[in-house]
Amino acid sequence: MAEALARGFLAQGVTSEGKLSCTDPNSARREVFESFGVKPCSASLEVGGLYSITSNCLVFHALKLLTRHALLTVQVVKDSEIIFIAVKPQYVATVLKEVSHELTDKHVIVSIAAGVTVAQMEEAAGPNAKIIRVMPNTPCLVSATAAAMCRGAKVTTYAAKTFRVCAWATADDGEAVRKLMSAVGTIVECDEKLFNAVTALSGSGPAYVFVMIEALADGAVAAGLPRDIAMQLAAQTVFGSAKMYAPVIADWLPVGAGCRDWKAPGSTQGCCLLASR
Repeated sequence: MAEALARGFLAQGVTSEGKLSCTDPNSARREVFESFGVKPCSASLEVGGLYSITSNCLVFHALKLLTRHALLTVQVVKDSEIIFIAVKPQYVATVLKEVSHELTDKHVIVSIAAGVTVAQMEEAAGPNAKIIRVMPNTPCLVSATAAAMCRGAKVTTYAAKTFRVCAWATADDGEAVRKLMSAVGTIVECDEKLFNAVTALSGSGPAYVFVMIEALADGAVAAGLPRDIAMQLAAQTVFGSAKMYAPVIADWLPVGAGCRDWKAPGSTQGCCLLASR
């Protein structure tokens, strides 16, 4: 996912090659990033899977587990403003604790880890953390993600009579993240309590669509089409239909407005829909 984000940001011009650097313990992965204009960090700054834009200060933190390289990570964070946490969910707290003492109000933490709440990240990152939680989906890999985000803004209570107020991620912080994520698709903002629904819809939605494409193709194969032709036509039909429906979404038209042609008397689409009921 970090690679997909980096490619998208570069392709859409929200950052430039001179501002994007990376490091990865896997030399093959470093070569992949270098192949599309990302400069690998020097050996002295090699931290497993840390991806960093050092001018506009964007960091991709995509390591499995940070331990002895923590000091190097801290140095990168010092020079950064927006930090993307792209680790497996079980490692998010570890990463945030390692850098928590370096976080100030200039930093924005953006997590794309599934299931890790703002409160959990605030607890690990400390009182200076401004948190934005993002839920992308796999079409990010083709710059067509459907993502949601929420901004942290809450008071956290610790053990008896100890309180801290977490820094709020501002509207400007949210807009900066929105601009970045718009380079790889669409992003909306909603309350965190709705993130389970977001995960079920857009997070898992591509899998539903893949099954639907295969089902369409299966029906076509049963009707005599070769499998390769059926799959190509099914996939392109779903792609074209989604693209055709986009203006309906943009204009907030009633759902039926996208179906007017389907309902034309005697139309093939209308007959198919009636038959399916």
